[in-house]
Amino acid sequence: VTIAADLDTASMSSYHKTKPLKDSLNPIDFAPTLNHTPQYHFVGKKDRIVPCEIAKKYIQQSQSPLVQMQLIQADHQNGWLEKWPSLLLYFS
Repeated sequence: VTIAADLDTASMSSYHKTKPLKDSLNPIDFAPTLNHTPQYHFVGKKDRIVPCEIAKKYIQQSQSPLVQMQLIQADHQNGWLEKWPSLLLYFS
């Protein structure tokens, strides 16, 4: 389970026009390897720090029905607290 996660560090660097991370693993590189593991990635519709396109790219790379993304009415910092009780329903 991730919330507003950077699932592709290279795309994030490009999006924010920053230098790529050094000596860091990029989650998207492991997406096909993990496609047998159930995953839920909650993404804020209004997130400008980690835009939903980053998670969408990861989901496409994984090519697995076990890897799911849910868009939430939130930005990177606001709106999650109110949504948390409904997000917990995914795991009950």
